[in-house]
Amino acid sequence: MPHEVMMHPLPVEVTTSEIAHFFASCGAIESIRRMPERGTEGWVVVSFMTQAGQEHALAMNGWMLQGQILTLQRMPDKVAIERTSET
Repeated sequence: MPHEVMMHPLPVEVTTSEIAHFFASCGAIESIRRMPERGTEGWVVVSFMTQAGQEHALAMNGWMLQGQILTLQRMPDKVAIERTSET
């Protein structure tokens, strides 16, 4: 099961390296995926190797990166999303 955190709004000029550095205290990162842009705000999904890393990242909700206050939230369960779209 992936340990994913959705991060937004993110200034589009923030690099993947800066995102990895922001989450350095959370442990190993499996992947960082940028989502399609919505205006000038970027959405990013960060997948951590451990649940502990994910929980540490979620505790950083409201922190600031490049002058932007970030919202960090657990990614919705993909199975639950698929079930909802089937009904």
